Amino acid sequence: INAEYMGQANRKWLWAKEESDACNRMCLQSRRSFRLKVGTPVPGKANTIEERLGAISSDDVIPIIVLDRPCYCCLADMTVYDNTGREIGVIKEDCKNLCPICPLGLTFEVAGEERYKVSGSPKCYISLCMSCPCRDDFEFDYTDVSDNPLGQVRNIPNGFCKMCFTSADDYVILFQQHATPEERGLLLATCFFLDYAFFESKNENSNENIGDMLT
Repeated sequence: INAEYMGQANRKWLWAKEESDACNRMCLQSRRSFRLKVGTPVPGKANTIEERLGAISSDDVIPIIVLDRPCYCCLADMTVYDNTGREIGVIKEDCKNLCPICPLGLTFEVAGEERYKVSGSPKCYISLCMSCPCRDDFEFDYTDVSDNPLGQVRNIPNGFCKMCFTSADDYVILFQQHATPEERGLLLATCFFLDYAFFESKNENSNENIGDMLT
C-alpha cells in the first residue's frame, strides 16, 4: 500500500509504505498490526508507472522514520524508530480515550519517560462529524509536558466524494520554529497514528489508507 506526499510545485518528496498481510487487513482492518516505512524514494524509482499503481516494495523506500504498531482492541500504541533502527519514542493513547466524551489525548514516552502530549476533540465528536464535508478542521495540539506549544496536526475536509465514499484524508502539519528534529519526527508520526486509529475506520470497506499530506 503506497501513499505519496506532494510539496510545492507538486514535487514528490516523501513516500509511505505499509507492511502488513492481506488477512490482517481484511479481518482486523483499522485495528491491524503493521510496520510503516516513511522516507524518500530510492533514486531512479520516483516516476515509474509501477509506483503509481502501488506496485513497489518497501525496499524502494529509504526510511526516515519507521513506525511499528501491534494489533489492539482498546488503546493503540505505536513505536517510532529512526533510519538506523534506534527507538525514538512510543506514542500511546491516554486511558481517558476509553470515555468517548472526554477530550482525546495521546502521550509520547522517550526512554520510558513521558515527554510530549497531544490533545484534541472527543472521540464521539470525531466519529459523528468526520464524514461531514461542511465541518470545521479537527485540530490536535502538540505540546511538551509543561504545555509549551510545539506544533499542530489538522485533519481538514477534502470534498464530498472523498469524505463519504473513501477513507482518504487530508492533513496539515504545523511546526514551531524552535521544534527539534526529534519533535518534528514525532509530530509526523502523530499524523499517521491519528489517521490509522481514528479516521481510517470511517469507511472500513475501502482499502485506501492515508490521503494526500498538505504542507
